[in-house]
Amino acid sequence: MTAIKKSVAKAKASKKSVQIALNLEANEDQWKIKDDEAFANKLYRAFFTGTAQ
Repeated sequence: MTAIKKSVAKAKASKKSVQIALNLEANEDQWKIKDDEAFANKLYRAFFTGTAQ
């Protein structure tokens, strides 16, 4: 975890614009991100590499 924190802190954000779908689903009285782990991975890749693949 320490290595990841250091690499993220040193990383530069990509200047390329990327669209990522955010799917929400109802969960009792609140909304929840559907496939939240996959979404977080796509967001990370988009932010740091400029791709959502």
